Amino acid sequence: MPYNIENIFICLAAPFLLAALGTNTGNRKNYIFIVLGFVCCIISAYLNTFFSVLYGAQETSAVLEISPVIEETVKLIPLLFGLIVFELQPQEGDNIIFNIAVGFATFENICYLLEHGTGNLFYLLVRGFSTGAMHITCAFIIGYGLRVFRRPGALKASGIFALLCVAITFHAMFNMLMKTNGLIKQFGYAVPIVSCLILFLLKYCFRKITDSK
Repeated sequence: MPYNIENIFICLAAPFLLAALGTNTGNRKNYIFIVLGFVCCIISAYLNTFFSVLYGAQETSAVLEISPVIEETVKLIPLLFGLIVFELQPQEGDNIIFNIAVGFATFENICYLLEHGTGNLFYLLVRGFSTGAMHITCAFIIGYGLRVFRRPGALKASGIFALLCVAITFHAMFNMLMKTNGLIKQFGYAVPIVSCLILFLLKYCFRKITDSK
């Protein structure tokens, strides 16, 4: 992440926050959660740096072992806060985690552009879709998985932890593939995109079956 991520945050967050003031309640929540995704990305960057220094981790170790745990946990915290404090329904939880994931991926991609430049448009296009799909897939895992683990409380707690572990594993797998070269790396780009498309298809089919009953 570039050293001036706070300035990037201000420039990105300002239009969303202004839009939130001038729209209806439903859209206002979406804008705020996207901005919250920006915040989660910044916090994750600080924590990644802190724990990498603390454990003396090299870049590869940090990307594979530290970043996935921190990023998925930080993205989950606002959702848990809403579920526990405001007793949100699972459908509302979906909205929170998806918008946070979109905000997180957007902020991360912009920071990547500023660090590495915009010379290779095709590579940036593939990476942008792939990284975004990875974060959306992780949001799918947690958001829709929560509908399964509603009650009792103990099952819900263990279920949320299990879903977090699955999201972390998927994230770490993507990072690992990105550290390779050649055909394996190209396969890595395709994994989250295909996974995301499959999940969207399953969601559509499930909704169609539910509506027909």
